[in-house]
Amino acid sequence: MRKASLSVPVETPEEEAVPELVVPLEDTEVEEAQGFFDQIFPEDADTLKKASLEERTNIEGRHLTYGELDLPTVHQVLTLVRGHAEFYRDQGTLLDLGSGAGKLCIAAALLHPFERVVGFEVLQCLNATASEASTRYAELTHRRMPQMELLAGDFVADFDKVEPFASTLQVCIAVATCYGEAQLNAMASVAGLMPADSIFVTFSQMLPRSIVNHPQPHLLLKPSKGGWILVHSSVLQMMWGPATCFIFKKVPPFGDEKVASEKSDSPEPTEPPDGATEES
Repeated sequence: MRKASLSVPVETPEEEAVPELVVPLEDTEVEEAQGFFDQIFPEDADTLKKASLEERTNIEGRHLTYGELDLPTVHQVLTLVRGHAEFYRDQGTLLDLGSGAGKLCIAAALLHPFERVVGFEVLQCLNATASEASTRYAELTHRRMPQMELLAGDFVADFDKVEPFASTLQVCIAVATCYGEAQLNAMASVAGLMPADSIFVTFSQMLPRSIVNHPQPHLLLKPSKGGWILVHSSVLQMMWGPATCFIFKKVPPFGDEKVASEKSDSPEPTEPPDGATEES
């Protein structure tokens, strides 16, 4: 007589979800984002600029000059960035070095489904506004939103607080118009820790030569060990006037097919990579 045997169900591994590629926003989606942005930031830009001026009169350093990006400008920048990298929904971090009242960070979160958006700002008056804006942002429930962290701190003196975010960065942005050597060196330190295929956006001043693997990054020479190359530069009209936007990409070691296919739409810069020529 044959004994009955137990039938044990075989568990099949769950299929991994296919990452969703981020596509450009429709005009109606941008308009919706602008509406939320206006609710989050009812303050006038001139009021914030005046408050920051009053605070920084007691702090040495011209690098604290206040300049902000509005939502249309952030949308323009992110559209340029997407032309040089693939982005997937709910993946990666955006970091703003010198985030002011948080306008760039919140605009980016409204326009792009990052996993997390982080900003660092040293001026307390701007941090107070950023904190209020972050609270309003958290109250939005119309869709899943990126995690927002607007942190008080100096990204130079408090670099140990910035460093933990570097390995997850997809995009780092620095409005470096009036930054000095200390700020530029901190930018280079962040760039050195960022992963391959990440993007670094700067305004007015480029990444320091020390972090770019050759003295003429606009020539798109392929560094054998990988590194930062300039893939775009153009003059954008900012709230304070025209400023040059530089977009760098961190390429993998030479031989990777992504490096071979990377194209630059950037004209040769007419100014040396280091040193601001524009003011806010």
